[in-house]
Amino acid sequence: MGAAAKLGRTQGAGEIGLMDDQQIAAPQDCLPKNGDGDDAPALAIAPVAIKAVDAEAGGGHEASWKARATGGMPMMDLDDMRTFVEVMEAGGINKAAQRLGVAKSVVSRRIARIEADLGTQLINRTPGGVRPTDAAREFAERGKRILLDVAEARRAVAAHSDEMASSIRIAVPYSFGIRRLPPILTSLHAAYPHLGIDVTFSDTYVDLLAGQFDAAVQCGSHLKGSMLVARKVASISMVLVASPDYVRQRGVPTAPSDLSEHECLVYSGAPHSPAWVFGGPNGAVTLAPQGHFHFDNGEGLLQAAEAGLGIAALPDLIASDGLSSGKLVPLLQANPLEGGALFLVRPPASIVPRQVRTLTDLMVAGLAGRKAVTELLAPAKVLAM
Repeated sequence: MGAAAKLGRTQGAGEIGLMDDQQIAAPQDCLPKNGDGDDAPALAIAPVAIKAVDAEAGGGHEASWKARATGGMPMMDLDDMRTFVEVMEAGGINKAAQRLGVAKSVVSRRIARIEADLGTQLINRTPGGVRPTDAAREFAERGKRILLDVAEARRAVAAHSDEMASSIRIAVPYSFGIRRLPPILTSLHAAYPHLGIDVTFSDTYVDLLAGQFDAAVQCGSHLKGSMLVARKVASISMVLVASPDYVRQRGVPTAPSDLSEHECLVYSGAPHSPAWVFGGPNGAVTLAPQGHFHFDNGEGLLQAAEAGLGIAALPDLIASDGLSSGKLVPLLQANPLEGGALFLVRPPASIVPRQVRTLTDLMVAGLAGRKAVTELLAPAKVLAM
């Protein structure tokens, strides 16, 4: 089956172009995350190798065209350019190598090759890391635009078919994926029964373009520097929960400060310890949860809370079933936790693949009717225990 139908559209209503002064952030599993932005989505482009053509082997016209297009200089490999942009975005060779899934030596070789091509040093290596030169910053900005133009050109060509693309590849946080995605995928499959659907469940950072993903679900309360485009599909309420057995044995905390006397279940999926931010009549209160149990995804936190191991802060998307069934009770409702939003992010393109737009619309519709946490269980039911 061919690529996406010819349905050109510029940035849609409700979509956000994430540029240098914005952030999409967040906890991959819709959980609060603090930090200095180490996990900000970095620009990446699916590898596109441009091979040199030997004039003696019949490629003279192409070689001549390339020479004119590059001013007589050798054509630069887009993989090398993509790697350099990753280094600049990640702030170091080690992080760039991790994001690209290659060895650090590969990144170093690619940077050295670019410097040799340009005839200038772009990166100063120091014991404390790498320091880009002014030329490096200029090259990185221009390189971003080139890589994005290449990505958009590929998508524009794919959109010239009259048929739906044969597949869609998406990445979702683990807990959201197993609890909320199946009905949405059922509707997508019913609308396009011949569409292949490839889903990756991961709470870790996913590089959309390097992994050739069409879209990804991310959660967060703010936007962070990225070249991706985001569409808000739902608001998220955070709720503090525990099992009825835990509350009977340990009591009900009446203020955020009481949590120091309780076993808190800690989300460890962030590079830095997450903070719980509570609202209230006297202003915001921020505290770092402390406890013996640490989990790197929301599902682990949910199961531990239902088992009575402690108190957890969970998104309503994850906690709602436990609240409605009585396996969990809400706590500190007079001091609500800071909430966030659920986003569907995609690579930038003026022509959005039809399957991505369909998925977005289905996700908005599928999440619009869910009950708010306050409707699931009244405070009186907690206090009566």
